Amino acid sequence: MTVDQFVHALRAEQTPLEDAPGSLAAYETDFGRLVRGASRGVVRARSVDEMARIVRMARSLGVKLTPRGAGLSQGGQSVAAETITLDLSDLRSLDVSALRDARVSVGPGTTFREILAETIPHGLTLPVVPLNLDLTVGGVLSAGGMGSSTHRHGLVVDHVVSANVVLGTGEQVTFSRESEVEVRDVVLGGVGRAGILACITLALVPTPRALRSLVLLYRDLSTLLADQTRLALRAEVEHLDAMCAPAMLGLIRTPQGGRAPLRRFSYALHLTVGADAVVEPLLADLSHDEVLHDEADDPLSFASRFDARFAAMRATGAWELAHPWFEAFVPAARAREALERAMAMPPFLSELVRATPVASDARGARSRSVAMPEGPAFVVAMLPAGVPAAFVEQARGAIEALDAAYASLGAKRYLSGWLPRIHALGWAEHHGASLDALARVVERCDPDHVLASRLPPLPR
Repeated sequence: MTVDQFVHALRAEQTPLEDAPGSLAAYETDFGRLVRGASRGVVRARSVDEMARIVRMARSLGVKLTPRGAGLSQGGQSVAAETITLDLSDLRSLDVSALRDARVSVGPGTTFREILAETIPHGLTLPVVPLNLDLTVGGVLSAGGMGSSTHRHGLVVDHVVSANVVLGTGEQVTFSRESEVEVRDVVLGGVGRAGILACITLALVPTPRALRSLVLLYRDLSTLLADQTRLALRAEVEHLDAMCAPAMLGLIRTPQGGRAPLRRFSYALHLTVGADAVVEPLLADLSHDEVLHDEADDPLSFASRFDARFAAMRATGAWELAHPWFEAFVPAARAREALERAMAMPPFLSELVRATPVASDARGARSRSVAMPEGPAFVVAMLPAGVPAAFVEQARGAIEALDAAYASLGAKRYLSGWLPRIHALGWAEHHGASLDALARVVERCDPDHVLASRLPPLPR
């Protein structure tokens, strides 16, 4: 009955709500397509004040809301759970009036593509940009945000100057790096469980007028990781990514008597510097076997380089398949072992495995919701283009095993991917000593548990 009252109240205020069964299907899952839920209706916030009013109304009527941007999570973080979906995609403001101070202010539905199109012509860029430029800022900040400059600039959340947030109470609060820090800690990287980002101010950094990218091939994984670790400390290195990709070389017998693919992985280090940087001294210090490719690019074209992969996924139908993506922060000393475990996954999962170091200088100011291992760390990611329905159950089992193996290495999962063991005990394992403090602040920000999704909440 409360949902009916909520719908009636919205319509009385002329706030549109979609509740036709056909219009709700898209909100019942996310990009991962491994977790399913049910939306009772979709309401679109057209302004921050309207969003706050919707949250207050939901709270007063005992209705739960699931915030959602582009729906590109993989583990149910934006999937409704018999809740009302609060669609934030219309909140796409972009204020560039503070560019002279190297800042930009955006709404949560604004995409990274929209930001870069405005800032790069002024010689400025975001310090960290995800590979998919069509991700929304609100969605990325709810997980943390990573990219090929993470070795230098850390995570996207590390560069939030300030933000206005609508808490689960309906109250609006503004946090910065110095004020309302507890709210900041449960919202940035907090997967939408305490408040909804409404207006975000992000720091910018200068971008070179042009970039030079080299692809270096390695026969030995340890050598690649050692070179990557060294390069991560060099100021002239703008972007740094390692990729492991297999070639299928036939079929071999298994101990069970069947056949399995015989694969050999190639290891490539993608190194990008400003076009004016002198790259030869860098290369002289490395132990690569071959320079496979060397090209010049402009910053916007470089930032959108993965568009081609996403376009191919759509053209082949892979975009509509399941995406059990797996991303984790791994202790640097265990990076090789972590990569080898990912590469040993079934071929339909391990077609692309990436690794990059994480800058540690922002660690002290980073949101506490982003759990990371102690000491130097790498991001390791396994990003299959798409898993057909016939292999989904096998993929689930493989990811569960990989998740447990990574936990034994001291790794912490990045909260965008599919999270098989995140439940009450899983959150305690994930957040460790920070859990009680985080849970107390979440309880203060959303005492009636208005904000909910298919991702299990923190124990309270």
